[in-house]
Amino acid sequence: MDQVAATTDAIVDLDVGDEWEIGITVPPGSTVEVAVTAPGGDVANPDPEAADGGFTVVVPIAEVGRYLAVLTVSGDVAAVVPFVANAYLPTDAEGMPGLAEVRAYLDSNGESSQTDAAITGALNAELANQRKVCDVPAVYDYDLAEALKRRVARNLAARAVPIASITTFEGGTTQAKVQRYDAEVTRFEGPYRKVVVA
Repeated sequence: MDQVAATTDAIVDLDVGDEWEIGITVPPGSTVEVAVTAPGGDVANPDPEAADGGFTVVVPIAEVGRYLAVLTVSGDVAAVVPFVANAYLPTDAEGMPGLAEVRAYLDSNGESSQTDAAITGALNAELANQRKVCDVPAVYDYDLAEALKRRVARNLAARAVPIASITTFEGGTTQAKVQRYDAEVTRFEGPYRKVVVA
């Protein structure tokens, strides 16, 4: 091994209380220094442990927010390798809609033709996006659950709408369109939306 390479994901989502494991491979004889910046701004320098031609670092996740770990490699090959962890409060899974709840929501106006795989894919994507734009509390409330189900419905509906369309004036055809923003999602998620400070 004559190159530096990450052996773990560069960006991860974790819960407070988890341990963040970071790994890299390095050329023989290399040294690694670690600097981890916590969401509050504190910087720690945990000692990396040698493992299988590289090093691993374990960082305890103690607060909500964005962690940045920078591994600086010195030796025959010099490199700076960044890693990011987005930390969230553990969420009460009992209040979070699953496949059955979302399918029931989609079927409320007639049986949906969406497959379980399509619903699950949309559910995972929308949950990840919701967590990025909202401060999701430890207890997943009913309003967030309702917003999530509506997000999934919009996601699936948008897949059926062509990205590009040609308007024909002679036929008078009307093209369906899914609006970019949904008033109900905004209403339910409003109290939880993260405030961006410039």
